[in-house]
Amino acid sequence: MWDSKKSVVLSIVCTRVIIVFAIAVAALLPFLIDRGFFSGSVFRISDIVAGKLMPLYYALCAPGLIALFHANALLMAIRSGDVFSGANVRYLRVISWCCFTAAAIFAIGARGSLALLLIAAAAAFAGLIIRVVKNVLEAGVDLKDENDYTI
Repeated sequence: MWDSKKSVVLSIVCTRVIIVFAIAVAALLPFLIDRGFFSGSVFRISDIVAGKLMPLYYALCAPGLIALFHANALLMAIRSGDVFSGANVRYLRVISWCCFTAAAIFAIGARGSLALLLIAAAAAFAGLIIRVVKNVLEAGVDLKDENDYTI
């Protein structure tokens, strides 16, 4: 039977797979562009366009990987049963700021591209939703702390 513990473990595995994938793409991207990987039948974009998107990808690596590592730490805390803690609030705060940073990078890198502007809007929306969840969790931490000091 599927339960919340299995769901957290699946989320941890997925997060770690994405971390490895992002690092591998960052390491292999120049090689893939040099070999014409993106002009094949799968991606159908020119190597020139791929080369122009490469700086955007590298600019997004830092906030993306920071967010992924903090998401992994958050999931590990949840798996160990530590849900309502100040550390988890900080993890969500960092993740939300990473989303806002990614939104700004996409907006700056869009240069008239509607698709990238829509991705920037989606990243900003994700950051906003994570901020709301962070605020809810922070209120829960305050309630838990207050309850712990009540006799």
